[in-house]
Formats: sequence, structure tokens, C-alpha cells
Amino acid sequence: MTVPTRSLTLLVALAGIVTPALAQPAFQASEDPNTIVIRVTEHFGLEGDDTPLLRIYGDGRVLVHFREGMTRAGDYSLQLSPTDLNELLQTAVNGGLMEFNEIAVQNQVSAARSTQRQATLARGDPITLTWQSETVLCVIDMELAGYTATNGARTSNLRARIA
Repeated sequence: MTVPTRSLTLLVALAGIVTPALAQPAFQASEDPNTIVIRVTEHFGLEGDDTPLLRIYGDGRVLVHFREGMTRAGDYSLQLSPTDLNELLQTAVNGGLMEFNEIAVQNQVSAARSTQRQATLARGDPITLTWQSETVLCVIDMELAGYTATNGARTSNLRARIA
């Protein structure tokens, strides 16, 4: 089976939305086959299948779950080599996943929307209101046994969540 590109692409794409680090952080990941180092979960409103879309364990085992109704519905597994697992974790860590500040991003989005609204009003254009009936929330959890932040702060057993 090939690696589900949608899930891995989502994780790697986070490197594009987080603030680039000034210095390279260092990390140590668990090699325990029972420890999930990365979990990607999608939540569709109030109902649905809460089985994680993607689980990557410390030994490189990957479990993929496609919901009922999806083209490839079912559960799949594959094995990442230690090198591939390390490269995936390194990409996430260097992209700023462990230092992601959700509140700062929300503030930036809010400020950008406000600026856009002000510009629209200044031009005399009508403001378009949008409403979304269903929300899909994607949550990425990452757990590291050790982590040294870009500012030099060291932490053990660090968990990060992006929602």
C-alpha cells in the first residue's frame, strides 16, 4: 500500500502555515511501538466516526482509517523505515509544529479579516457575509519524548496539538 498522500501532505503542509523557526529545534521521539507520535483526527460536526484518520507509532507503524462512504473505506497499515519516520518528524518539528501558537494565528486571521472589511467599506463595496453549515475540524497531535525549542528551552514528554 502507498502512504496516504492526503494525510501526510496535510501534516507537511503545516510547515507552510506555522512561523519559520529562527534556529533548528532538536527532538527525541519514542521508539515504543505502543506510543503514538503523530495522530490526525477529523471531526465532522456532532456525529461521525471519531477513529483517527492517521496514527503513526514510535516504531514506524502507520494505521490509516478511511470512513465509511469514502472511496477506500476501511483500515490499512504500513511500516515506515526509521529513516522515513525521522524525516517526517523532522519536517514537522522544523516547520514549527511543536511551537505552533493557535491563538497568535487566530489573531492574525482576525486582523486580516478586519483589514479586508475596512478596505471593502472604504471602497463602498457591499460586505459579503458567509455561513458554513458544517464544520470539519482537523486535529493533529504530536508527542515527543524530548524537545529543545528554538529558544533553547528543554522539555521532556512534550505534546502539541493543532486544531
